[in-house]
Amino acid sequence: MTSFLKSGLLALAAFALAGCATTGAPQTFAQGDWVLARWQDDTTWYYPGVVSGREGDAIAIQYDDGDTGTQPPSGVRAFDWQVGTRLECRWSDDRFYPARITQMSPNRYDIRVAYDDGDKGELNTSRCRSE
Repeated sequence: MTSFLKSGLLALAAFALAGCATTGAPQTFAQGDWVLARWQDDTTWYYPGVVSGREGDAIAIQYDDGDTGTQPPSGVRAFDWQVGTRLECRWSDDRFYPARITQMSPNRYDIRVAYDDGDKGELNTSRCRSE
């Protein structure tokens, strides 16, 4: 009975400690790193850009579309788009539509996408966003 209680207490302690574990240290970014970052208070979409520096604890971003802004580290992640990535891209009416990357140039900035409605587009990352 004593070993059963010890096993139960150990399992309970392990469960409690697992709840306190972190998923890893926040990723750090250097000036010039290509990233995906939130825009202002938008908590849904990430937009591509380049780290332009730090402003206190915030990361300064030069977005691919020319805008600039700052985000806390939790609002920035590594640029991870590749062929097959699902995202939304602007069409000629300037509205976002669901699409998938079908081709990327070596510079990873110029892409081809297939929109969910069957249309295709050749554009650059400044016209797209991802969740």
